[in-house]
Order: sequence, then C-alpha cells, then structure tokens
Amino acid sequence: MDEIEITINKIAQDLIDINSGIRWFQAQDSSEKRKIIRTLNLFILQSHPRPDEIDAAVEDSGLKKTFTPCVLIKKKPIKEALFQIESLPENEWVKAFTLGINIFCQSDSRRRETDCKNGCYHEWHRLADL
Repeated sequence: MDEIEITINKIAQDLIDINSGIRWFQAQDSSEKRKIIRTLNLFILQSHPRPDEIDAAVEDSGLKKTFTPCVLIKKKPIKEALFQIESLPENEWVKAFTLGINIFCQSDSRRRETDCKNGCYHEWHRLADL
C-alpha cells in the first residue's frame, strides 16, 4: 500500500481524525489531490455503500445538500456519480474529498463490522498494527 491508500484507510478507521484528513488533503498539490480522489473513489466502489450510508455521509459531512458532489451522489448511480465527481473542477475537490471520505467511513465501517467481524486478511484493516 502506498501513502495515499494508508492515509485514506487510517481516516476510515479513525486512526486519523477526519478533520486532520481533510487538512492533509488540502495540503497536497493538484496532481496529488487528483490521485487521492481517484483512489478514494475506487475504495468507495469496492466498499459497496448502501443508500442509507450515503444519506448518513452527506449529513455527517457538514456539506450543504445543494453542493454539486452531494447532488451527484444522491441523484446518479454510484459509479456514474463518482466518475462525474472526479471530473469536477479543482475548486470542488475539497467538497468531493470531504463527501467521499465520509461515504467510505460509513461503508468500510459496516464491512469491518460484518464481513471482517471475526478477523480478515485485508492488510488495510490491520493498520493499527503498523
């Protein structure tokens, strides 16, 4: 796993608080921000968020429901929404990351509590051991 993958998973597992994670994202240059959003979107797809988790993530994010990433994620199929969010202009990226990391926190939490409840071999679920 690279630094981006580790950091996103640490945020999802509350090993890094979400506000610190957002500051980490904001501190990156444009190229890194694009990579982070792309990686986060892949993780979101792999975690199969449920509609109720998306609703909770929009609420928990503190973003206005009328912000473009929030509208897209609620109105479009997940794969299409994430593709469109990834294509947003740079001035939308902090909102996109904030929403995305909240979605991933919700869905990855559920998967750790269900699919991986009795232990798993996912290296990204053993970050506290690093």
